[in-house]
Amino acid sequence: HTLNVTDPETNFRMHSALGGYFHQQGDLEKAEKHTRAALDFRQTAEYHRFFAAVLLQQGRFTEAAKQLQESLRKDARSAAAHYF
Repeated sequence: HTLNVTDPETNFRMHSALGGYFHQQGDLEKAEKHTRAALDFRQTAEYHRFFAAVLLQQGRFTEAAKQLQESLRKDARSAAAHYF
């Protein structure tokens, strides 16, 4: 299913919300799909950390580490990324 919205901010918010929803429901495949889509529209340190959490729950440690590194690159002073 594709979201047909042209505004990048709206796309980010919609995919972000859906990623969070599916994560809470335990559907990690859909959570990953929407989280990746959200990151296509806006790459924030916080959202890279969220994506790392989704990947960690799937046992994908190397990919999660890359997301945490990206989070630190975007916000080196983030305590959350340092102590994840």
